[in-house]
Amino acid sequence: MIAQAVPPRGTLPPTEMKQQMSYAYLYMVAAAAGLSVLEWRSDFDGVDTTLSSDADFGDRRGHKLDVQLKCTSSPNFISGNLLSHQLQRERYLKLKEPKRYQIGMIAVLVLPEDWVDWLDQDEERLLSRSCMYFSLTNSWDHIEEGAESKVVHLSRDDVLNPESIVAAVYKSATEARFPW
Repeated sequence: MIAQAVPPRGTLPPTEMKQQMSYAYLYMVAAAAGLSVLEWRSDFDGVDTTLSSDADFGDRRGHKLDVQLKCTSSPNFISGNLLSHQLQRERYLKLKEPKRYQIGMIAVLVLPEDWVDWLDQDEERLLSRSCMYFSLTNSWDHIEEGAESKVVHLSRDDVLNPESIVAAVYKSATEARFPW
């Protein structure tokens, strides 16, 4: 028997449940990597959250990486080794902005279609049946003039884990545009 596709009455809507799952995933991976997750009240500038490191990057200490979080439970977004996610023009341009102080990142959490399969736990473990993939904005193509949106392709090889998230922050630190 298939469980309900909609959560029980009195709970969060599925879209908000997905948003909260994407934050939870990012928090767990960032904590395991020794990074802080900064919270913002809005994502007006295309940023849901920012990862912060206090590591020594050679010419300066510490750095940040802005993150736009997305989540899907639809298998239609996965084809072979690619995950495709469409961003509205304004959001795409804000994340890709060449004058950004630091590069950004989109992170897309993929969950099973049935929400009851998202999480399993007992006294020994907490298992999330999910995977988060990421793409740094400095690798994105330009959006065509007049296009209302742009599809971002994320490689399924780019799984967000403690090693890859630290490497992404380091890459952002080494490619940052310093005004001084």
